[in-house]
Amino acid sequence: MENDQRIVEPGLSDVDIIMKFPPQIGNIFKRIERYKTSDTISVSANKLGFLKFIIEEDQRKITIAWKEKMQIQETDEGFDDLPEEELLRPVNLRIKLKYWNLVAKVTEISSEVVLILCGNEVGVTHSYLDTDENYEIVYYINGIHNYEL
Repeated sequence: MENDQRIVEPGLSDVDIIMKFPPQIGNIFKRIERYKTSDTISVSANKLGFLKFIIEEDQRKITIAWKEKMQIQETDEGFDDLPEEELLRPVNLRIKLKYWNLVAKVTEISSEVVLILCGNEVGVTHSYLDTDENYEIVYYINGIHNYEL
């Protein structure tokens, strides 16, 4: 109990997308696990519920997309007043593939998973391990930035 009181979750600013994964999402994660030589993956989503993954491997660019719209939760600003180009604008988070594969493993054993994207800075998965929502895992993933010198 004492250890739990010392754990402080980092705060999230500028939440762009909150997306609930469907139970069948594990199928797409199994496809992603096949790519072993790539070091990174880009997670791309928009406010209309489209989700895709981009992997660059062996001079190829592979795009794996979820065909159905994901369930999106509106952020504090809401979506009603946003212009269409803002709804279509993708939020891209480039992360290490090994970290995303860990998300896939947690998703396999979870009853419900939500992905939160905060621009190209950070991604968070919030998973419930049981249907009663007694046990949860919150996993924070920092984005990778390429700075030109």
